[in-house]
Amino acid sequence: MAKSASFRIGKVNGNLRKTVWYHCYQEEGVRRRPRVGGDRDVAKQMASQINGQLETGVPSVLSYTPAASTRRRSTPQEERNVDLSHLSVEEHESLLAHYAARRERNRGRKIALWL
Repeated sequence: MAKSASFRIGKVNGNLRKTVWYHCYQEEGVRRRPRVGGDRDVAKQMASQINGQLETGVPSVLSYTPAASTRRRSTPQEERNVDLSHLSVEEHESLLAHYAARRERNRGRKIALWL
């Protein structure tokens, strides 16, 4: 008798697609469908392991949780801020006049102004 193309162990379904086994289960309200491999016995073993972890509330073997980054992301406003300390007073005033004229020219247009 031919083996079935699917199985269920607790909350985990195993489905055969062509020659590869996939699991289907809900983890924290999100559907997960990881690829397991080509061996039915390995797929069943992993399904029972995942089911045990789902029952106890432990994150499953195949779950992914992104690591928190300690580096703070900069905002677009911070990226636009340019260090002007190296400019002389005249150069600084000239640059401000240039951006003021540019803003006046483009008033009413929907384009990106970088100041």
